[in-house]
This record gives sequence, structure tokens and C-alpha cells, in this order.
Amino acid sequence: MEEGESVLIYTDSGSDPNLVVALQKSANSLGMRADHLSLEGFPDLTGQIQMLRDKIESGDFQVLCELSEQYFYPSGIWEDAVRKGFRVYSMGPLDAASFLRCIGLVNQDKLMEFGDLLEQVISQARQIHVSTSAGTNLLCRMQPVGVFEKLLSSVKQGGLSDRVLAKIGLSQRSIVWSPSGLLKKSSGATFLGGQLAFRAIPHTLRGTAAIDGYQWPPTDLGKLEEPLVLQIKHGRVVKIDGCQKASSRLSQWLAGQNKTIEHFCIGFNPGAGLNGSLTEAERAFGHINLGFGKYPYHTDGVMTRPNLSLDDTLVLANNSFVHPQLAALEQQLR
Repeated sequence: MEEGESVLIYTDSGSDPNLVVALQKSANSLGMRADHLSLEGFPDLTGQIQMLRDKIESGDFQVLCELSEQYFYPSGIWEDAVRKGFRVYSMGPLDAASFLRCIGLVNQDKLMEFGDLLEQVISQARQIHVSTSAGTNLLCRMQPVGVFEKLLSSVKQGGLSDRVLAKIGLSQRSIVWSPSGLLKKSSGATFLGGQLAFRAIPHTLRGTAAIDGYQWPPTDLGKLEEPLVLQIKHGRVVKIDGCQKASSRLSQWLAGQNKTIEHFCIGFNPGAGLNGSLTEAERAFGHINLGFGKYPYHTDGVMTRPNLSLDDTLVLANNSFVHPQLAALEQQLR
């Protein structure tokens, strides 16, 4: 931020008020204004969305800072704000100690350098294999950069319609998103740094995911004592098993809901751990997160000590990167 700018910090029951006060004091000392909106009194998501939208519309802000446990990027608020030139930064319900570990004590330039290189490595993969000693064994396929566009153009020239392509799965592409953490100065939105997300070609994802680190939501889950076991076929969770208490709760919460796999996330923030919020847990260094379901019934599970192979080449093993360039940067980060 720059002198004279204003930020709206919004929180809910999962936020740390001490962090809000510290950020407000810091903003004021630098000639900026920081307003605080608490959504705690609006337990209904619809009410929270409307309250936040009204506050944005009525105020003079250039930046939004999300410190709430409830995330709002799928609600349309972020999209509207970015379109109007806002800069949006989500840190989730970090407490003051997590803020220091994940932001203040981390070399942010090296963090982004690591993320950019990891994006390049993942973007060139054709096949991905994720496994863990807890029982994870997942296989999926990707299209390297530019390959999907050429393939789609070729089959369309052969006379296949978009409807037919969708039916056979060719219209669904893989995606590798840019690493989180870098906020453009003009406008844009990002999350806490230290994570790279990607989605495989949906119908190719199959196997078993043993979630042994963290699962959230529903809100009464979190760090796991026993693994959840997800059976996946054609990019969808078809069975939830494992820890009886956690699997029953998750199955109940997701009853009748879409269970399509939406993304993988690779964590690489050296300050992050599994004892805080999901925002922190899914950025724990060398862990892999699996997200599935449609908002507001979207949930994320963290797999610990994973092995990640790209085209049969091992890149990540037991929470440490073995790819030569990534390994060299890891030494500078941790």
C-alpha cells in the first residue's frame, strides 16, 4: 500500500483481534487508513455477503484484506471488487503468531522465486503420481502448456461439436495457477504466499487419497488423529472411509452435494504448520492438499509426507523437494 490509501479489514469469529489492531496501528503509522468490519454477528453466509458488499460500496477503499475464517472469493464479491480496481489479499484466520511465522519471518522474494519455478515444473508435466505411506495412490494426466489448445483446434477441425467434446471429456482441460502471494499494484487478488494450485484433466484422476494431516470444513474437523480415506474415480470422490468419526461427519456434511475434485495444492511456506487454520495447514512445506466439492460445500484435505512424481521423475519426497533447482531454493528458504 501507499500513503493515503485505505484498506478494509474484515473478520469473523475465527479471527484474531490482536492481529487486526496491530495492522491498523501499522497502517496509521504509515499514513494509511485501516477500517475494520466484523461479520461475527451475521452467522448466515447470505447476510455476511450482503454486509460486506454494502461496506465496500459505501466506503472509499483501494484494498480489501480478508482475515475471516469464511472465504468469499467464490461469492462474486472479489470479482466485482477487482473489476473496480481493488486489490484483494486473503490471509484467512491467521493469528498473530502465524502471521509472523508465515509472513514476517519468511523471505518473500525467495518464496515467490520458488513458486515461479514450481509453476514451470508442474506446467510441463504430462502425468502426475501422488503417493504416501499412509495409503495415498493417485494418478492423473495433464496437458503441457500449449498442447491442449492445439489438440482442441485439431479435433474441432475434424467436425466435433463443443457438446460432443464435453461429453467425451476433451473440453475439460488441466490448469496450473500462478503461485499465491504476489499482489499486482494496479489491481488483482491473491492469497497468503507459499502455495501452488493445479487441476488435472478431470476425468483422468483416479485412486485413493489418505488425508492424514488436516481436513476443513466442516468447522468441527481440523487436524486429524486418524486418516480419512477417499476413493476417487473419474475425478470425483465416490466413497469416504477411514477414521469413523471424521468420515461420518464429512459424509453427513456433503450428503447430496457435488464431490468433484477441484484442485491440488502444493505447500511451500517454511513457516506454516498443521496446528493453525486451513489457510496455514495447506501451505505447510512439502505437503499436498486435495480440494473437492462446490462452494459453499467445498472442503480441503492435507496429505503429509507425500511423494510427487511428474512423468516418472520424482520431484517431492517426504516433505522435501528433490528436483535439483527446487532443492537448491529450498535450502535458501528453510
